[in-house]
Amino acid sequence: MRLVATHPIVLGPGPRLFANGEGRLALDLVDLKRFGKGIVVLELVPAKAD
Repeated sequence: MRLVATHPIVLGPGPRLFANGEGRLALDLVDLKRFGKGIVVLELVPAKAD
């Protein structure tokens, strides 16, 4: 069994991505960086509407 801990950090100006911490937002992965000890940094952006 592996423990997965997520610590989201939202940077930059613009509309809020997480209003009151509720609801879901579709996100697209634009970059992924792997570090030692199993640390992974994901760069996500709001998904584009079709």
